[in-house]
Amino acid sequence: MIVTDMVEVAKARYRISIDNEIAFVLYKGDLRLFGIETGAELSGEKYDEIIHQVLPKRAKLRLMNLLQTRDYTEKQAREKLAQGHYPPEAIDAALDYVKSYGYINDVIYCKKYLEDRILHKSKRKLKQELEQKGIGKDIFESCYKEVVSEGRVMDEMTSDQIECAQIERLLLKKKYESENADYDTKQKMMQFLFRKGYSVQNIQKVMGEFDSFT
Repeated sequence: MIVTDMVEVAKARYRISIDNEIAFVLYKGDLRLFGIETGAELSGEKYDEIIHQVLPKRAKLRLMNLLQTRDYTEKQAREKLAQGHYPPEAIDAALDYVKSYGYINDVIYCKKYLEDRILHKSKRKLKQELEQKGIGKDIFESCYKEVVSEGRVMDEMTSDQIECAQIERLLLKKKYESENADYDTKQKMMQFLFRKGYSVQNIQKVMGEFDSFT
């Protein structure tokens, strides 16, 4: 293996490329310790030590520091470490470590996220947001059902009842008055609510419009 490039990415930190592919980021002291310089050969033994010993320890510390300030899903944590050019082996080791202590748990993250926002956003919108964070459909549906059915939200309101309550709140916030709204105004309001992620059925139910949504 030949060290083909070294680029300083931060003070005393260098991105190392091996055989023309980015391999990892090391401190300046590591370069001296492992004899890393452009054009030099890196032995398999030294490479394995960096990949399986040095970087996993640093990835664990990095992830633990990140978790002190906020919660992460597994996908978010993986992406954050990848931004630091930690190799997959180090990322996997760091995630296995924090997950073993429950510091990262996608189910707990999903439940907490829903509990904080379920009264203010539609189910579809919440699902989209959590999917972007790496929460799968099965976990979302299970957590959503649990958060609603366990009486954590408005006693034992159903998903549709929660959504209707949210729609009513938005209509009040927008100072919408059905009796004074013309056709175009009603259509614009329905489209606004639909873009928020609410179902056509619940929009029509709350607004009292059962045959005009197109």
